[in-house]
Amino acid sequence: MQDRLEAVVGGGVTVKAGRPEGLGALGRGEGIACVAVALVERV
Repeated sequence: MQDRLEAVVGGGVTVKAGRPEGLGALGRGEGIACVAVALVERV
């Protein structure tokens, strides 16, 4: 995933994942979530 994203944006990309333990419905496996954050800088 990281390699493909780097190829698309033409620069460095970091992909991280976490586990939802203790987060209500997500922690019990009753839900699903996705969060994306992008920091784009002009150089």
